[in-house]
This record gives sequence, C-alpha cells and structure tokens, in this order.
Amino acid sequence: MTSASTPTGSDGAAAANADGVKDEAGTSAEFDSWMAQQSEDVRKKILDWHESQTKPLKNAHERGKTERAELKAELERIRKDKSLDADQKNAAIQAELDKASRKAAFLEAIPPEITDRSAAMILAEHNGLIKDDGTCNFDKLRELHPALFTAPQRTPGFAGTGTGQKPKPATDMNAWIRRSLRGQ
Repeated sequence: MTSASTPTGSDGAAAANADGVKDEAGTSAEFDSWMAQQSEDVRKKILDWHESQTKPLKNAHERGKTERAELKAELERIRKDKSLDADQKNAAIQAELDKASRKAAFLEAIPPEITDRSAAMILAEHNGLIKDDGTCNFDKLRELHPALFTAPQRTPGFAGTGTGQKPKPATDMNAWIRRSLRGQ
C-alpha cells in the first residue's frame, strides 16, 4: 500500500473542509483528502474491505426493515377486512411485529463480547431477560450463560501463566552460596 501522511492543521488539530469549516473531529475531511492521495488500487482495496466488514450488518438491517414493512402491510390489509376472523389475524400479526421489533432492538444492543448472537437471543428469550422494548439484562445473561461471552485473556507475565500459580523459584548458584553461608 502507498504511504501518505494524514493532513492536519498547523497545530495538529482537525483539518477544515472545503467550506473552511472544521469537522467535529476533522476525520471526515482528513480521510477524504488522504484517500484522494492513494492509488486507485489502494482505494479499491480499502473500499472492498469496508464493504466486506459492513455487508452482514447492512443485510441484517435490511431484512429486519423488510420483515417489519411486510408485517405492517399485512396488518393494514387485515384492518381493512371487516370479518370476525380479522381481529384474530390482527392480533397475531401485531404480536409478530412486536417480536420483530424486540429482536431488532436486542441485536442492536448486543455487546461485542457475545460469541453467538443467535444463541444469546434464544437463551435471553427463554430466560425472560428481554423486555417489551427489546432491551436485555446482559449482566443476568452473563451470569446464567457465561459460555456465550468471550473469556478474559490472561496476559503473559510469568512462567506460571495459564496454570493460575506462580512458578517456584529456581535454584541457582547465588541461592546455593547464600544457603551455605547461613549454614542451612
């Protein structure tokens, strides 16, 4: 990849945009000018990577919007139907619409350390942890199902890392000399 410096103001602060107005953090204008300096190949790689990272989220969001729109359309069609059965269908579709809204709210609020989003949704529903507005008590979910969350990583710091114990001190020549001088 081609290397280029990131443009900033004279004091290292945010760069001004084309109108001379500073962005909130200057990042948009800085990124745009940095991106313009890159070769076409580099720009394409960056845009392809960005698309690969955001595509699953966009797809899930679009599926949720489509599902809600279909349910709303069905609900309106049933409301126009004046038959006795329409009330039952109306209630069923309203329940599905509420469920889809709760699911969307749950998936938007889910913390990044959850390893399996589908399992988290199922277990949270089963344990009654999802409220009507889609919020969830993730602390309680962590307490009930800790395997859903990534384990904290131990940082290497001594030879006993991973065993949970500190290593026994090694016997070396200095320790042997000190013991013999003390008469032990």
